[in-house]
Amino acid sequence: MMKNYLLLLALFSFSITRAQQTILMGASSSVSTCSAIFYDSGDSIGNYAPNEYHSITISSDQQNFTLGIYSNLLNLGTGDTLRIYNGNSITAPLVATYTSSDNLVDFYIAANFTNSLTFEFKSDNNNEGSGWLINVICYRLI
Repeated sequence: MMKNYLLLLALFSFSITRAQQTILMGASSSVSTCSAIFYDSGDSIGNYAPNEYHSITISSDQQNFTLGIYSNLLNLGTGDTLRIYNGNSITAPLVATYTSSDNLVDFYIAANFTNSLTFEFKSDNNNEGSGWLINVICYRLI
């Protein structure tokens, strides 16, 4: 456990810090950034809508930096899913699937040549949740 914290501390020391932009699911199909907060379509103040289907690819906007994400806030309604893919499309390898019974307390780094992660979200027609807050940062490739 202590090794994991030391690894995270070392990775954070190589991250880029800049003014953060806001990314909303459904507002765009792709974004290039190294500093953002990624929310569901309800932003930080509301629930996402019923019957949503969106995907977005977030990529590093800096040469020799890869994309990383971390979060500790996820609230999905029953029947809703958030998937994360290691690459620039939903055909890339799936790295995580989250549902209403999961807590998103994870850290991912894009491990691909496009330095990107793709998110796919689907909500059903009832029981919408408050969504998510995911921090987007970049790390220097060594």
